[in-house]
Amino acid sequence: MAKWLFLFIVVPLFELWLLISIGEQLGATTTIAIVFVTGMLGIALVKQQGRRVLANARERLQQGKVPGQQIAEGLLLFASGAFLMTPGVVTDLTGLALLIPSVRAWAGRRLIAWFKKNARPMPGPQGFRVGADAFGAPIFEADARVLSPEELAERERTREAGRAAPQLEAGDGGEAASP
Repeated sequence: MAKWLFLFIVVPLFELWLLISIGEQLGATTTIAIVFVTGMLGIALVKQQGRRVLANARERLQQGKVPGQQIAEGLLLFASGAFLMTPGVVTDLTGLALLIPSVRAWAGRRLIAWFKKNARPMPGPQGFRVGADAFGAPIFEADARVLSPEELAERERTREAGRAAPQLEAGDGGEAASP
Protein backbone atom coordinates (compact mmCIF):
# COMPACT_ATOMS: atom_id res chain seq x y z
CA MET A 1 0.00 0.00 0.00
CA ALA A 2 2.79 2.42 0.88
CA LYS A 3 4.53 1.75 -2.45
CA TRP A 4 1.37 2.63 -4.39
CA LEU A 5 0.79 5.74 -2.28
CA PHE A 6 4.33 6.85 -3.02
CA LEU A 7 4.08 6.02 -6.71
CA PHE A 8 0.74 7.64 -7.46
CA ILE A 9 0.67 10.55 -5.00
CA VAL A 10 4.12 11.55 -3.79
CA VAL A 11 5.96 11.23 -7.13
CA PRO A 12 3.37 13.22 -9.15
CA LEU A 13 3.27 15.94 -6.46
CA PHE A 14 7.06 16.17 -6.53
CA GLU A 15 7.02 16.29 -10.35
CA LEU A 16 4.41 19.06 -10.26
CA TRP A 17 6.42 21.07 -7.75
CA LEU A 18 9.57 20.60 -9.86
CA LEU A 19 7.81 21.68 -13.08
CA ILE A 20 6.38 24.77 -11.35
CA SER A 21 9.85 25.64 -10.01
CA ILE A 22 11.40 25.25 -13.46
CA GLY A 23 8.54 27.26 -14.95
CA GLU A 24 9.26 30.11 -12.53
CA GLN A 25 12.92 30.12 -13.61
CA LEU A 26 12.57 29.56 -17.36
CA GLY A 27 9.01 30.64 -18.02
CA ALA A 28 5.90 28.60 -18.74
CA THR A 29 6.37 28.48 -22.52
CA THR A 30 9.95 27.21 -22.29
CA THR A 31 9.00 24.61 -19.68
CA ILE A 32 6.09 23.33 -21.80
CA ALA A 33 8.37 23.21 -24.84
CA ILE A 34 10.94 21.15 -22.91
CA VAL A 35 8.25 18.69 -21.81
CA PHE A 36 6.95 18.41 -25.40
CA VAL A 37 10.42 17.98 -26.94
CA THR A 38 11.47 15.30 -24.46
CA GLY A 39 8.27 13.40 -25.23
CA MET A 40 8.80 13.55 -29.00
CA LEU A 41 12.51 12.77 -28.74
CA GLY A 42 11.74 9.90 -26.42
CA ILE A 43 9.27 8.35 -28.84
CA ALA A 44 11.83 8.48 -31.66
CA LEU A 45 14.61 7.00 -29.51
CA VAL A 46 12.40 4.23 -28.12
CA LYS A 47 11.39 3.28 -31.66
CA GLN A 48 15.03 3.13 -32.79
CA GLN A 49 16.20 1.16 -29.75
CA GLY A 50 13.17 -1.14 -30.00
CA ARG A 51 14.11 -2.16 -33.53
CA ARG A 52 17.59 -3.06 -32.33
CA VAL A 53 16.27 -5.14 -29.41
CA LEU A 54 13.78 -6.89 -31.72
CA ALA A 55 16.58 -7.74 -34.18
CA ASN A 56 18.66 -9.18 -31.32
CA ALA A 57 15.69 -11.24 -30.13
CA ARG A 58 15.11 -12.64 -33.63
CA GLU A 59 18.79 -13.53 -33.90
CA ARG A 60 18.66 -15.42 -30.59
CA LEU A 61 15.53 -17.27 -31.71
CA GLN A 62 17.21 -18.27 -34.99
CA GLN A 63 20.10 -19.66 -32.93
CA GLY A 64 17.58 -21.73 -30.97
CA LYS A 65 18.12 -19.72 -27.79
CA VAL A 66 15.54 -18.08 -25.55
CA PRO A 67 15.68 -14.26 -25.87
CA GLY A 68 15.00 -13.68 -22.15
CA GLN A 69 17.29 -10.65 -21.87
CA GLN A 70 15.84 -9.11 -25.04
CA ILE A 71 12.28 -9.60 -23.75
CA ALA A 72 13.21 -7.89 -20.49
CA GLU A 73 14.87 -5.04 -22.39
CA GLY A 74 11.79 -4.71 -24.60
CA LEU A 75 9.62 -4.30 -21.49
CA LEU A 76 12.06 -1.71 -20.16
CA LEU A 77 11.93 0.18 -23.47
CA PHE A 78 8.15 0.25 -23.20
CA ALA A 79 8.49 1.65 -19.67
CA SER A 80 11.06 4.16 -20.96
CA GLY A 81 8.61 5.42 -23.57
CA ALA A 82 5.88 5.74 -20.95
CA PHE A 83 8.22 7.68 -18.67
CA LEU A 84 9.30 9.99 -21.49
CA MET A 85 5.73 10.75 -22.52
CA THR A 86 4.72 11.50 -18.92
CA PRO A 87 5.31 15.18 -18.16
CA GLY A 88 7.95 15.61 -15.50
CA VAL A 89 11.66 15.90 -14.85
CA VAL A 90 12.18 12.74 -12.79
CA THR A 91 10.15 10.61 -15.21
CA ASP A 92 12.09 12.07 -18.16
CA LEU A 93 15.42 11.32 -16.49
CA THR A 94 14.28 7.78 -15.69
CA GLY A 95 13.11 7.28 -19.28
CA LEU A 96 16.35 8.64 -20.71
CA ALA A 97 18.40 6.43 -18.39
CA LEU A 98 16.54 3.36 -19.67
CA LEU A 99 17.50 4.32 -23.23
CA ILE A 100 21.19 3.84 -22.40
CA PRO A 101 21.95 0.24 -23.49
CA SER A 102 24.24 -0.57 -20.53
CA VAL A 103 21.70 0.75 -18.01
CA ARG A 104 18.90 -1.13 -19.76
CA ALA A 105 20.96 -4.36 -19.83
CA TRP A 106 21.66 -4.03 -16.09
CA ALA A 107 17.98 -3.32 -15.35
CA GLY A 108 17.00 -6.24 -17.60
CA ARG A 109 19.19 -8.61 -15.61
CA ARG A 110 17.63 -7.30 -12.38
CA LEU A 111 14.14 -7.77 -13.85
CA ILE A 112 14.93 -11.36 -14.87
CA ALA A 113 16.33 -12.07 -11.39
CA TRP A 114 13.13 -10.67 -9.87
CA PHE A 115 10.98 -12.87 -12.13
CA LYS A 116 13.07 -15.95 -11.28
CA LYS A 117 12.58 -15.28 -7.60
CA ASN A 118 8.88 -14.37 -7.71
CA ALA A 119 7.37 -16.22 -10.69
CA ARG A 120 5.33 -19.30 -9.88
CA PRO A 121 3.75 -21.75 -12.30
CA MET A 122 0.05 -21.08 -12.76
CA PRO A 123 -2.43 -23.91 -12.83
CA GLY A 124 -3.87 -24.42 -16.27
CA PRO A 125 -6.19 -26.83 -18.03
CA GLN A 126 -5.19 -30.46 -17.95
CA GLY A 127 -2.44 -31.08 -20.47
CA PHE A 128 -1.29 -27.47 -20.38
CA ARG A 129 1.52 -26.27 -18.12
CA VAL A 130 3.16 -22.89 -17.62
CA GLY A 131 6.58 -22.32 -16.11
CA ALA A 132 9.84 -20.46 -16.65
CA ASP A 133 13.24 -21.45 -17.99
CA ALA A 134 16.61 -20.67 -16.41
CA PHE A 135 16.53 -17.14 -17.87
CA GLY A 136 13.05 -16.40 -16.52
CA ALA A 137 11.42 -16.59 -19.93
CA PRO A 138 7.98 -18.24 -19.91
CA ILE A 139 7.58 -21.82 -21.09
CA PHE A 140 4.20 -23.02 -22.29
CA GLU A 141 3.75 -26.74 -22.75
CA ALA A 142 0.67 -28.38 -24.22
CA ASP A 143 -0.36 -31.87 -25.17
CA ALA A 144 -1.33 -32.06 -28.82
CA ARG A 145 -2.17 -34.58 -31.49
CA VAL A 146 -2.08 -34.46 -35.28
CA LEU A 147 -5.51 -34.40 -36.92
CA SER A 148 -6.29 -36.64 -39.86
CA PRO A 149 -7.34 -34.88 -43.09
CA GLU A 150 -10.95 -35.94 -42.42
CA GLU A 151 -10.90 -34.49 -38.88
CA LEU A 152 -9.32 -31.29 -40.17
CA ALA A 153 -11.95 -30.94 -42.91
CA GLU A 154 -14.76 -31.55 -40.38
CA ARG A 155 -13.38 -28.87 -38.06
CA GLU A 156 -13.16 -26.44 -40.96
CA ARG A 157 -16.77 -27.14 -42.00
CA THR A 158 -17.96 -26.66 -38.41
CA ARG A 159 -16.01 -23.42 -38.08
CA GLU A 160 -17.36 -22.04 -41.37
CA ALA A 161 -20.93 -23.07 -40.51
CA GLY A 162 -20.63 -21.05 -37.32
CA ARG A 163 -19.53 -17.99 -39.31
CA ALA A 164 -22.21 -18.24 -42.01
CA ALA A 165 -24.65 -15.32 -41.95
CA PRO A 166 -28.37 -15.96 -42.51
CA GLN A 167 -29.29 -15.61 -46.19
CA LEU A 168 -32.27 -13.54 -47.38
CA GLU A 169 -34.55 -14.98 -50.01
CA ALA A 170 -36.08 -12.72 -52.62
CA GLY A 171 -39.65 -11.65 -51.88
CA ASP A 172 -39.81 -12.89 -48.31
CA GLY A 173 -40.17 -9.44 -46.72
CA GLY A 174 -36.68 -9.38 -45.20
CA GLU A 175 -36.99 -12.43 -42.95
CA ALA A 176 -33.95 -14.64 -42.80
CA ALA A 177 -34.13 -18.02 -44.46
CA SER A 178 -33.43 -20.96 -42.23
CA PRO A 179 -29.97 -22.41 -42.82
